[in-house]
Amino acid sequence: WVNLPGHFSEQIVADVGDGSVEDAGIGRLCIVVQTNATSSFHVSFSRSSSLPFRGTDEPVLRFVVGKRRNTITSVGLGNPYLRKEPIDFTRNPDALLSSDPERS
Repeated sequence: WVNLPGHFSEQIVADVGDGSVEDAGIGRLCIVVQTNATSSFHVSFSRSSSLPFRGTDEPVLRFVVGKRRNTITSVGLGNPYLRKEPIDFTRNPDALLSSDPERS
């Protein structure tokens, strides 16, 4: 379990390349995020462990959960996304933030 402080901070949660994450390999990883967040949060994947990622040329794959007042969750390349456009997004309620503790 990792408790993240929030408030626009970036923190490395796991380094997949160091072998400490069980069954992780190139192109294969499962991350489960459980949160009580009431505003959007971002999950970024990068080859580098240098922070911050935002506003740099470092290539990242970034998920934004609960974007636009919790109406969409999106995925894209870059931080911010290249050309400010996600690769894909969903409005499915299962992919949005929830106030229900069983779904968070």
